[in-house]
Formats: sequence, structure tokens, C-alpha cells
Amino acid sequence: MEHRTADGNTTPIPGIDLEDATAADTPLDVTLPTLPHAAAGDQYTPAVTGGDDATVTLKPTGLGDDGMRVFTGTVKATRTDGTIVTREFTIRQPFDKPSRTVDAPDAALDGLLVNGKPIQGWDPDILEYTITAGEDDKVTVSPRAKAGQTVKASDTTLTAHSTVQHWTVTGPDGGNRTYTVTLVRDHKTPTADEAFKPSDPKDTGGTREAPGPDTATLKSVG
Repeated sequence: MEHRTADGNTTPIPGIDLEDATAADTPLDVTLPTLPHAAAGDQYTPAVTGGDDATVTLKPTGLGDDGMRVFTGTVKATRTDGTIVTREFTIRQPFDKPSRTVDAPDAALDGLLVNGKPIQGWDPDILEYTITAGEDDKVTVSPRAKAGQTVKASDTTLTAHSTVQHWTVTGPDGGNRTYTVTLVRDHKTPTADEAFKPSDPKDTGGTREAPGPDTATLKSVG
């Protein structure tokens, strides 16, 4: 798996390592280590390495509770006797549940509304929430302040298919709390980096010698 933050930093997450994909035809089901709740808004992309005798086909990304990403697909491998084995796989990337806070009680919001309805799991002492929506669904999140409170929204953080918004609440006694809502969109249409598949290099014959060791006239394709 590749874990990419909004600023473009990418970190690999070890997933499935198949020394021999043809050893069995049973489904593969892997749950990766749980990441912090704040990482739910980042981007996660399966990074697969196949070969001449093995191909991997990915299905659209699914979503579970608390923004969990669910990746499914098939591995098709050819045995030495020519028979083909197809194996289904599921990879889950879970996230921690948000923790509760008791600091600055005067800055506790009265509520968070999603399209006019209370956000699921609302608790004034839980400051982080993850919600999901369809690819084209319109979502509006609004904080509901108590008397004497002021609320200031931060800039929005965007990744390929998630949006993170923070609201800083100042209470009448001067206390501060910051509430965070992460929207993760289910997307059946792959993003550009998910869909890009570079062509295999082609041997053009090698019938001419290069004019010199510094000349290769190699063209990039992509």
C-alpha cells in the first residue's frame, strides 16, 4: 500500500507478499495495522508488483466504519503446467477511533450538522469525526455554537478523494477546542494516479550503434 499525505509525502505500508501465488486458490484477507484517526483523510493506493505469469486486477475502492479503506481484486497466476489460478483478495486499512477530551468545557460545541442533521456519533467531548459520501453527493457540514462562543473555520485540506475541515471554538471563558471533520468519498472512477498504467518498454531492434556514449535518444512515455 502507498500512504500519501496532502503535502505529497508517500510512505509504503507492507501488505501481501506472495512468494508463489499458485500455491492455493483460497481468498486472501489482510487487515493492515491500525493508523491514527487523523490519517483517515490521507490517500491510500494499492501498489502491486506482478510478473509474466501473474497479473493483478483491482476493483473500485470500498469504505468501512470510521473511514476504513477496503481494497478488493483478483490475482491471476499461471502454474508451470499451464493451468490458471484466480485468487480473490481483500485488504483493509483501519483507523483508530477518536479519543475524548475534557479540556476547555466552555468551548464545547452544541453540535455538528451534516446536511442539516446531527453528525453520526455526536459527543461534544469527541473532537474528530469521519463521514463518508458518494462520489457526487453534496455535503455541507455546519457547527452549531452555544451562546457566547465564537467559531472560526480553518482552510480546507484536500487529497484525491477526501476533505478535512477544522473549526476552532473559543468559549466565553477563553477556552479553545478544535473540532475536525474528515469527509471520505467513495469513488468508482479511479483518480489519475490510480488509473495511470505506463506501457511496457519495447525493444526497437538495436540495429544501429549510438553515435557516442552520451547519446541514447531515449524517449519517455506517460
